Amino acid sequence: MTREDIITTAFDVWGRHCYQSMSLTTIAKALDVSKPALYRHFKNKDDLLNAMYRYFFDGYAAFIKPFYDTAQAKQRYEQILIMIRAMIEFYARNENFSIFFLTHVYGTRSMETMRRQLQDRGVDVSRYHAEPVIMRFTVATLTFILTHFHTHRNTGAEEGGKKPVTDEDIKKLTDVTVEKILYGLRFNKETVYSLEYERIEKEAASIPVAGEESALLKGIAAAIAESGPWDVSIQEIAQKSGLSKSSLYCHFENKRDMIMSFFMNEFERIIAFAEEGKRLSNKPEEQLYSIMSVIASYFHVMPDILSAMDWLKMRKILPPLETRNRYSDFGASHFSGLFSQIIPENDYASLTHRLIFFLIVHTLMSGGGGGTLDCERKEYEDFSTLDTNNLRILYRFITLGIDVSCAYAG
Repeated sequence: MTREDIITTAFDVWGRHCYQSMSLTTIAKALDVSKPALYRHFKNKDDLLNAMYRYFFDGYAAFIKPFYDTAQAKQRYEQILIMIRAMIEFYARNENFSIFFLTHVYGTRSMETMRRQLQDRGVDVSRYHAEPVIMRFTVATLTFILTHFHTHRNTGAEEGGKKPVTDEDIKKLTDVTVEKILYGLRFNKETVYSLEYERIEKEAASIPVAGEESALLKGIAAAIAESGPWDVSIQEIAQKSGLSKSSLYCHFENKRDMIMSFFMNEFERIIAFAEEGKRLSNKPEEQLYSIMSVIASYFHVMPDILSAMDWLKMRKILPPLETRNRYSDFGASHFSGLFSQIIPENDYASLTHRLIFFLIVHTLMSGGGGGTLDCERKEYEDFSTLDTNNLRILYRFITLGIDVSCAYAG
C-alpha cells in the first residue's frame, strides 16, 4: 500500500457522499488494512486532505498544460474556447476530482487560489487578461453545468453501476457550455445595453416582501447561515428558533427533512416574489432583469436566507435519489413558470433557469452585490447596502455571453 493508494481511495470513498463523512476508518476498510497502517503515511485526516489538495492540482495542471501551451499561440477568443474545452473534459471524465473541486476548492476565493496553484505548476492563466468578474461568472457557469452533468448522469444507477463518460457526452457538454458562456441567451445587444437599469432596480426594490417567516423558518435560516446545512445541529436550530428539540420533531422526521422543507419553502417564496417583478413589464428583456433585481432585493432584505442558499452547501444536502421526486428537483417546475415567454423552451431550458438563480446567489455571495469582486473577501459580506453594478454585468453575461458583454470582444 502506497501513499497514492490511500489518496486515490480517499477521493473515491469520501467523494461518494460528497465528503459528508470523512473518517480514516472508512478508508482503512476500503483498503482492507488497519487504521494504524494509514498513520505510517499520514499523521491525521488533515494531513491526508492536504495531500489530496496537492494531488488534485498536480493532476489538473498536468492535464490542461498541453491545452494551455496550444492556446498561447491563438487569439484571445480562441484561447478561452480551448481552455473551456480542456476544463470540461477534465472534470467530466474525473468525477472524483469534480466533487473534490466543488466541496474543497471552489468558493469565493477560488479564482485566486487556482491561479496561484496553477502558476506554481507552469500554467499562468493570468496571461489571459480577462475581467475578473467575468472570469468568475465563467468558472461559476462551468461549475454549475458540470455538477448538473454528474448529478443527473447517474440518476437511477446502482452502486458501482455508473455510466461511463463517452466522447459524445463530452461533445454535448462542451457545446452547451460554450453556448452559455460565449453567447448567453443571444438577446439583442442594443436592447440589452439600452435597458433602463436604474428604473427597473427602483421598481424592483419598491415591491414589499410579502408575508412573515415563522419563528421556526427564521431559526433554520439563521442556523444554516452560521454553520451550514452540513454541520448545523438540531440543537442550534432549536436555540435560534426559540423552540425545544422535541417540538421540532413534531413537525419533521429528521434534520434532513427539516432543512429540505426549509429550502423548498424559500424557493416558493422567492419565486412568488419574483413573479411580482416579472409583471412590471411585458418586454422579455426587462422582465428578466426585473426578476434578477427582485431576487437580489429579497436576499438584501434577508441576508440569512442568502447565506443559506449558497449553492455549494445546497449540493451537499441533495436528497437521495429515491426521495428526489418529493422535492421536485429543487423547484424546477416553479422556475419553468417564472421564466416562461422569456427564455425559449428547449432541452436545456430547465438547466438555464436554475443556472440564472445560481449565478445571482453566487454574485451576491462573492461581493455583497456590487463593486469589484475581491478574491480575498470573507465568505459572508455586510449586506447593509446593495450596489447593483455586478448585477448589471451579470445580466449582460447571461443575455449576451462574454463574446459581447466585455471580456474577449477584442
